[in-house]
Amino acid sequence: ENFRKNISADNEKSPVLGGVLSGIIPGAGEFYSKSYVKAAIFLAVEAGLWLGYSIYQNKGNTQTETFRAYADQHWSVRKYAQWLKDKVPGGSGLNPNLADLEQLRRDIIAVEAPRFSHTLPAYGSQQYYELIGKYQSFVPGWEDADISVINYDGGLSDPNWYANYKTSMFVGYSFDRQQANDYYDTSTRFITGVILNHILSAADAVWSVHMFNSNLKVKTGMRVQE
Repeated sequence: ENFRKNISADNEKSPVLGGVLSGIIPGAGEFYSKSYVKAAIFLAVEAGLWLGYSIYQNKGNTQTETFRAYADQHWSVRKYAQWLKDKVPGGSGLNPNLADLEQLRRDIIAVEAPRFSHTLPAYGSQQYYELIGKYQSFVPGWEDADISVINYDGGLSDPNWYANYKTSMFVGYSFDRQQANDYYDTSTRFITGVILNHILSAADAVWSVHMFNSNLKVKTGMRVQE
């Protein structure tokens, strides 16, 4: 009896260690418990999830660079300022040709703040690229917008009211920006999969070690009985 206990104790594995190993590297705990097929499966899933994350992160980055370059080329703060000056109450004092673009932005914000839900963010910021393709008040800054017909005052039936007026550039840019966000959302789902894979592998490793120990006791008991 003591001989059997010694053999079992010398070869038994720790379920806690197995769970920790798989929590760090999926499949490691299964390998520790000698469940080699399951170890390979969890490790392969982990590699596939990280590959998917990398692919969609790169797609998102590429798409972001594309739509930002498009905005830099086709959206003009000076044209936007000209529309505010011509059509929006309080904008008559704006100088669209002001050399200091940061001062121009501050002047624009003074006009926007009491009249629109959003003001122009810092040039080149994430919010800047998002807002100019999301909110109607920024449509006049797009190259294909006709600021001579866009009205500040209007109604739902007025197609030239700024809240209704759209251009193909504004719509296309909005689509491209959303596509980048969709790529990033997909990459985030892969990260969620990574977390789940770690949790499932850790739980399975604990079970696998438990089964390994149970089988070990059976085999050890049979050898002693023989």
